[in-house]
Amino acid sequence: MSLPRFLDRIVDATAPALGGLDRAVVTAKLEETSVTLAGGVAAANGTAREGFLLAANLLARLYPRIVLAGPEDLVAAAADAVVLINPRVSVSTSSKASDPTTVTLAYELPPAAALATIADDGTSIAAFARRWNVFVDTDPSSNAPSAAPAALLAAVIGVSEVFRSVFAEHLGPRGRRAPQPGSLNLVTLGKSADLPVPRRIDVGEVRLVGAGAIGQAAAYTLASGGAHGTLLAIDDEVVALSNLQRYVLTGDGDVGAVKVDLLRERLRKTSLEVVPLKTEWYADLVEAQAPTLVALDSPEARIGVQASLPGPIYNAWTQPADVGWSRHERFGKEACLACLYWPEHEVPSRHEQIATAFRQHPLRVLGYLVHRLPVGLPLPPGGVPSLPNLPAPPEAVDWLQTPLIDAIALAAGIDATELTPWRERPLADVYQDGICGGALLHLDVGAVPRDVLVPLAHQSVFAGVMVATQLIVASVARLKTARAAAVEARFDVLAGMPQVLARPRQPASACLCGDPVFREVYREKAQRLTRQVH
Repeated sequence: MSLPRFLDRIVDATAPALGGLDRAVVTAKLEETSVTLAGGVAAANGTAREGFLLAANLLARLYPRIVLAGPEDLVAAAADAVVLINPRVSVSTSSKASDPTTVTLAYELPPAAALATIADDGTSIAAFARRWNVFVDTDPSSNAPSAAPAALLAAVIGVSEVFRSVFAEHLGPRGRRAPQPGSLNLVTLGKSADLPVPRRIDVGEVRLVGAGAIGQAAAYTLASGGAHGTLLAIDDEVVALSNLQRYVLTGDGDVGAVKVDLLRERLRKTSLEVVPLKTEWYADLVEAQAPTLVALDSPEARIGVQASLPGPIYNAWTQPADVGWSRHERFGKEACLACLYWPEHEVPSRHEQIATAFRQHPLRVLGYLVHRLPVGLPLPPGGVPSLPNLPAPPEAVDWLQTPLIDAIALAAGIDATELTPWRERPLADVYQDGICGGALLHLDVGAVPRDVLVPLAHQSVFAGVMVATQLIVASVARLKTARAAAVEARFDVLAGMPQVLARPRQPASACLCGDPVFREVYREKAQRLTRQVH
């Protein structure tokens, strides 16, 4: 038994959620933890099967010992998936949900049996899905089949509760120490409601901007729900080892794969056609307005998507504790995507952000970005930029002799040889993969900006499920009329249930959606699309 080889990334995700808990303590806690996932006969088929497999998928990305209990075929499929994610995992199968374990997640066991096993100390969780409803630690009082997003979200919330139980002593009052009964409806965002589950969902042509953790979960949700349509997946990156901690469509052997190509391969046998576009988002991609799912990392990138006026936008994100999602369908009449991220004050430029992260002078960083130099080389003669109101310091002469990577190592208090694999890479890549991607954080290299903190795997998947759900609901008239009026919602993954999800959101002052030129261009694009349809 061993923790996965992306352990460092796991600790990067768990330590901030646990209030900066020491890395060694997090590692030791994971090593001693065993989780049982128990499923009933109902979990062996349909959308419930997808939910059980997703729960196993998420557990395998965090815990080294997993016990699977349930119907033989279901358990075998889950065991195969777990090993593909972490070949080092200790996975065992059992027909008894009472095998020795730290925490037990009962997913779609018969309600009477599942609820009877719930321990007073919170070390067992019962999760169910019925239609568009998720139930935790409470009887669903129905045998109705579930919509795929609800089945998946029941698994995600169940795994979230497992985390709260495992780390209860480190989470203070936010830890799970007792059952927390609750329910939610994915459409109304309130208590359970009896809404129809369509037999067929047509989403047409949809753009997915970002094929990372949230994007993969969104595409997986659409495919699991049998959505028919074409998904244009837009992302220019490949899978890194640090991504495996939360990318639900990846396994241990997928490092180096092109993200959008992998998405197409994983979903090729579904009703959703994936068209991969290995590129960054750019305005010319918007020839006509169409629904766009946004799963990007930075506020600037999201504002850029809105500025290209692509049509209805469905957005999702993760933050240190909570998950959020929003819809933006009426540009100029309600808060647009840019409103959520429109700066209220001057923000640092990219070179200033990188300089802060690596504890270096902004001019030195700017020189490496301008010249696109590998960090293992010093700046060339004349390579120190000149900026108004920012004179070069006296030590700038040393920048022409000393490689930046050595200065980064010195600031971190480590031997420069520990950074040898990074010496030939340009600074932008080192920042993206080392800081934003988390590959250097275990060496205490750099400071992580709050907006790039590593999310937990179940956080990212929660966000992906909900952004896909927004699209599905908007595509089905009977669901659309029942959805919550608020365009934004959030869920705190460390708070348990019940929660109030819907959040009011007003347009931001000075945002581009208030600009008459943008509004006129948006109107013209909408009219052009209408003419094309008719």
